[in-house]
Amino acid sequence: MKTFEQKIMARVRRIYYLKKVVNPLMLKLYGVGVLSIGVVSLVSVRNVFMNMPALTDVGSMYNFTTTALMHTEVTVQFVFGTLIVLAVLIVRDAARNFSHGARHLAVE
Repeated sequence: MKTFEQKIMARVRRIYYLKKVVNPLMLKLYGVGVLSIGVVSLVSVRNVFMNMPALTDVGSMYNFTTTALMHTEVTVQFVFGTLIVLAVLIVRDAARNFSHGARHLAVE
């Protein structure tokens, strides 16, 4: 029979090796890739770009984007929302890594 300490250490080792094999950032990037393919298959991207206003016209672009998202299917809204969440998480991770690296350099 395993002792409590052996059980805990086995779990710690399992988690350690899983983190080594499965990088959380890569999982997020894979998710972005899969969801992007989903958007391309659900939306006529060419028509969206043809109807889209100039990128420099921020107000029109905001109105276009909100109107397009409000009048699309729930599936597309869910996929787009999930893409935004993943993008925010990736940027957050990058900011954490950057600030951690900057502190590390300042200490040396």
